[in-house]
Amino acid sequence: RGIVPARPGIRSVAAFGEILRPVLLFFLAYAAVKSVVLYFMLGGEEELSYFDLAGIVAVLGCYGMFLSHRITYRTSDLALAEAAAAAPEPAAA
Repeated sequence: RGIVPARPGIRSVAAFGEILRPVLLFFLAYAAVKSVVLYFMLGGEEELSYFDLAGIVAVLGCYGMFLSHRITYRTSDLALAEAAAAAPEPAAA
C-alpha cells in the first residue's frame, strides 16, 4: 500500500497559490502592457516585427493561463497528505 504521509504541520501553505494568483496575473499583464508601450516608444518596428510583439504578448498570456490553471487544479503534496491523513484507518484483522 505504501507509506502514508504524516499529518501536515503547515496548512496555510496551501492557500499561497490562491492568494498570489491575482498578484502574478497583475504582474504578467503589467509586463505585457509595458512591452507594448516600450515597443512603440523606443521604435521597436526597426528591430522587431509586429508578429514578434504579438508573440511576446501571447507567451505572457499563455503563461498566465497556465499559472491560473495550475493553481486551480493542483494536486500538491500537501493536498495528498491531507487526503491521506483524513482517510479512515483500515481495520486490523
